[in-house]
Amino acid sequence: MQFEPAKSVERNDRIIVVGFPAHETRSIRIGAHGTSLTRRALWTTQLGDRLTDCSPNGVSATVTGLTGANSSQGLQAITAARVNGFDVVLIEYAINDADLLDGIALSESLTNHRHMISWLRKANPGISIILLATNPVRGIQKLKRPQLETYYTALADLADEESVSYFDGTSRWTGRYLTSQSLPDGLHPDPKVEAELYSRPLARMVAGSLGLSCRI
Repeated sequence: MQFEPAKSVERNDRIIVVGFPAHETRSIRIGAHGTSLTRRALWTTQLGDRLTDCSPNGVSATVTGLTGANSSQGLQAITAARVNGFDVVLIEYAINDADLLDGIALSESLTNHRHMISWLRKANPGISIILLATNPVRGIQKLKRPQLETYYTALADLADEESVSYFDGTSRWTGRYLTSQSLPDGLHPDPKVEAELYSRPLARMVAGSLGLSCRI
């Protein structure tokens, strides 16, 4: 299958949505691969509720979140997964790639993400891929990740280059949301606050990437 997606870009939120032809009216299967942020997230389960009007036959989400994982472990997890039948895969590893102690170089991070995209497309040519930049960090976690924004920006550039979708969660953590209550350990967001910020725009991205016109 030749890969020729239609692409629209919302520059104000650094969001890239790559659209495919209209999805068949069957169930939507979503896979989410990432770090402990993805493993403990509530937005992954809320996507189904948000997408109810888009898929009369239901929405299912399979989550693979690995505590402490960077994109090297992520690449191993994704290439070991069965993605046949999945419509959308979300990928979230940048926040751990940027860790000075346990992370990896930016060049290796980008190479890993390229390999993930390539493998997913070979395994399932019609799959929609969304790269995620999640949240900013505070306190000691900021000291451990001084180049986090550089990793996020590079991920956006890679998404543009590879014609995959990109979600910038950091742009939503402003004002009343960027507090010690919403980021209690400086790294892991309060899942309820995170879901409030992410679930609706991510549901819109999923619908847009599948060419669906529905109420969210």
